[in-house]
Amino acid sequence: MARTRKTRPAYERWGVTRDRVEADYGRFYKEGGATNGIREGEEFRKVLADCGFSLEPRSSWDRIAYEVRLIGFGMDGLWPEEKGNAESGRDCRRLARKIDTIAHSVGDLTQCQAVSVAEMFTKTDFADYISEFFMTARRLEMLAEYLENNKQPTKWATTRKREARLVLACKLAPLFEQEFGVHAKPRGGSEAYQDLRDENDWTKFFQCMAMQVLDEERTKDRQEILWEADKLSEIPDG
Repeated sequence: MARTRKTRPAYERWGVTRDRVEADYGRFYKEGGATNGIREGEEFRKVLADCGFSLEPRSSWDRIAYEVRLIGFGMDGLWPEEKGNAESGRDCRRLARKIDTIAHSVGDLTQCQAVSVAEMFTKTDFADYISEFFMTARRLEMLAEYLENNKQPTKWATTRKREARLVLACKLAPLFEQEFGVHAKPRGGSEAYQDLRDENDWTKFFQCMAMQVLDEERTKDRQEILWEADKLSEIPDG
């Protein structure tokens, strides 16, 4: 009896849909928030050539660059921020304490006769705004309490980054197969080679695109990521 092939989550469906990203891409580019992917083909070709990639796309390098940029924008929010909720909460509390200290110092200045006279002649009325300092500090404390009560579990960033790498691999695989006519499957073995030039073309393509999308020159657990991406997808019905 044949063994059932193991499956993985439908990572290719994670993130913003392609239709939404493609519709917004022009606006992102005009506002300076996106590079012109359709003109980056030569740059992408050179990056791949530098690691020994020699296959030529069926359409064009510009099309590959454009598609990869769309994939990158579609993954918005999947790559975790450097700070977690707990650390951000501590930052909010530190700022609240600093603002409290500044507000008290400003209040002390208003007791100085010379400052009061200067305030009158310059019509600054800065003392009227001291309460806003305290209100800002209290709001920061409220944010801190929320963030601390909703902190992520231990190693949350490590988990999120691994998921993002899998999403990228699963979104890149169909593009690689369509353009180069090669199955997106890593070579045998569980350990990545030290030199990317020794890897197969799919691995080279993934790693070079990970540099473009995730800014990763060497993806952690790359072989494991690519082997998991090669599993059948649990595409939901409908």
